[in-house]
Amino acid sequence: MLPAAALWLAAQQGRADDARRLLGGADEAAKAAALYVGVVNDHVEVVEVLIQPPGAVPFSTIMDMVENAATHGNVKTLLVLLGAGGGRWPRFRDSGVARAAERGHLDVVRVLVAHKAQLECTDTHQITALCFASQHGHLATAQFLLESKASVDASYVRSTAPLMLAATHAHRDVVELLVRSSADVNAADKYGRTALTRAARSGHCATAAVLLQSKAAVDGSAVLAEAAFVGHTAMTALLLAHGASVNAVHDGMTALTQTCLRNHRAVALQLLKHRASVNGVAGPNQCRHRPLNVACERGQLATVKMLLRHKAAVNLRDSTGWTPLINACRENHADIAEWLLEHKAAIDGVDHDGDTPLGYAAKKNHLSIAAMLIARGAKIEGVRTKSPLVLACRRGHSHLARLLLDSKASTAGVHADIPHARCTLGWAVSGWAAAAAAAAAMTKAAAAVAQTGTKAAAMAETAAVTARAEAEAAAAAEAAAAGTARAEADTVSWT
Repeated sequence: MLPAAALWLAAQQGRADDARRLLGGADEAAKAAALYVGVVNDHVEVVEVLIQPPGAVPFSTIMDMVENAATHGNVKTLLVLLGAGGGRWPRFRDSGVARAAERGHLDVVRVLVAHKAQLECTDTHQITALCFASQHGHLATAQFLLESKASVDASYVRSTAPLMLAATHAHRDVVELLVRSSADVNAADKYGRTALTRAARSGHCATAAVLLQSKAAVDGSAVLAEAAFVGHTAMTALLLAHGASVNAVHDGMTALTQTCLRNHRAVALQLLKHRASVNGVAGPNQCRHRPLNVACERGQLATVKMLLRHKAAVNLRDSTGWTPLINACRENHADIAEWLLEHKAAIDGVDHDGDTPLGYAAKKNHLSIAAMLIARGAKIEGVRTKSPLVLACRRGHSHLARLLLDSKASTAGVHADIPHARCTLGWAVSGWAAAAAAAAAMTKAAAAVAQTGTKAAAMAETAAVTARAEAEAAAAAEAAAAGTARAEADTVSWT
C-alpha cells in the first residue's frame, strides 16, 4: 500500500502508533488529509501525533481543522487544536462558533467562547452564530450566546435577524427568548418582511401570537396578504382579530385577490365576511389584478360563483382594460364564460385596444368559445380594431376562420391585410369547399345503395360518386395552391 493511503487509513481507524511510524514517508498533502480524517472521527491521539512537532503544521491548516472539529462537535479534538494554535485563532478568521451553533453543539460553543471567540464572527454566508441557533431552534445554545453578550438583532447579508429566522421556522420558545432579550419585533429584512410577516406566511399561529402580544405591527400591507396567499384560515382569523386591514394592498393586490390567485375559497369567504372589497381597491397600486378577473383567468369556477354571489361587478375592467369575460375567453374557460354571460356580462365589451372577447378567442384559436359567443349574438366584425376574421387569418387559424365565414363575416379586411392572412383565408375557403364536396358525394353514394337494391349497382354508383368527389377535391386543391402562389407573390412584393 502507498504510504499516503496507509497513513490515511491509520488515521481513519484511530491507530496512533501506525500513524507515527508512517508519518516520515508522507508529504504535506498526505499529512493534511490524514489530519482531516482524524479530526472528523475525533481520534485525539492520532491528531496529537499529526500536529507534532509544534509548528510543523501550517497555522491555516490548524484553523481549518478547528472549524471541522467545531462542526462535528468533537470537543476533545478541538481542545488539542486550540492548544496548537497558540491562542491566535479567534482573530484570524471564522472561529467555528457559527457552525457549532448551527448544529446545536453547546459544549463546543462554550469552549470557543471560553477561548475568547468573537461571537459576531460569521460563516462564509455571513450568518452569525445566534442566527444559526435561532434558525434551527437550539434554545440552550441561543440562550448561552445571549448571556455571552451576542447581539440580539445582528443580521446577516440579507438583513435577516435571529427573530425573523426563529419565526419563519416556528421555534416559539426561541422567539419568546429573543423577545425577552429585547429583540426588535418590527425589524424588516431587505424585502420588507418582518418576523410577523414570515410567521403569517408559514402559518405558525402560536409564534404569531407571541409576536402580536409583543406589539408586532399587524397593520402592514404584507402581513394579511401573506397568510391569505398561502391559504392559512387560522392565521387569517388571528390577524383579523388583531385588527389587520382587510383591504390593504400588497404587490398590487388585496388579500382577497391573493386568495383568488391560489383558489383558497375558505380564506376568501373569511375576508368577505370581514367586509373585504369584492372588487378590489382602485388606485395606482392595484395593477391589473382584481378578484373576479383573477378567478376568471385562473379557471376557478367555484370562486367565480362565490364572488358573483357577493355582488362582484361582472363588467369591471382592470388596468389593462380586460373584463372578466375577456380573461375567461383568453384562457379558454368556456364554463366560466357562459356563467358570466348568464350574469349579464357585456358580450362585446372591449379592452383599451378595442379587442372584444370574440377577438381574443380568434387570436387564441379557442374554437368552442368562439362558437358559443357567436351563438349568443357577439358582433362578428371588429368594434375599434381588426375584425376577429382578420385576427384569426393572421395567425393561421383556418378552422376558426371558417366558423366566422359561415357566420357571414366580411372578408374585406382580410383582402387588405398582410399576405399570410390572405393565404389562410384561401385555405379556409377552398379546403372546406373540398370537404363539403366529399361529404355530398358520400351522401349520394349512401342514397344510391338504398335505392338500387342490388349490390352491383350500388358499387357502381359509389365508384362514380367517389370519382366525382376526388375530382372536385383535386380542383379545390389546385385552387388553394394557386391562392398560395398568389399570396407568396404578394409577400415578395409586399416585403
